[in-house]
Amino acid sequence: MDLYERIMELGSMGYHCSQIIMIMTLETIGEENPQLVKAMGGLGGGIGYCGDTCGCLTGSACAIGYFLGNLAPEEKMKPAVQELYQWFRQKTEEEFGAFYCKDITHLDWGIIMEKCPGLIADTYTKVMEILTEREVLEL
Repeated sequence: MDLYERIMELGSMGYHCSQIIMIMTLETIGEENPQLVKAMGGLGGGIGYCGDTCGCLTGSACAIGYFLGNLAPEEKMKPAVQELYQWFRQKTEEEFGAFYCKDITHLDWGIIMEKCPGLIADTYTKVMEILTEREVLEL
């Protein structure tokens, strides 16, 4: 199953973008953490469906924090999340002319199904790149 198919499968199971990013990140290391995935549901739809910061970004920041949080031997999380943020902001503004969930999707399910799977795939790929470059993961 390719990345896009996996995203669509998880979406059809009711998972939000933030949850999908975390599930796939955990799958890369052969782990499951249902409670963490459940908790991340609050980030969907731009934080509780308020249309604010996209769950792809917040979920990805959490995925990076899962590996590089303050328990890491060196403080690596801050620059990694900042790199993600800068990349995400530039990508969404160039591609969609917007940064916030409500401006990208108008919180409309049809638009979400059109735009979000590709954004999830690209953001997940960026997370893997960031973690690989920092030698946290070997893919």
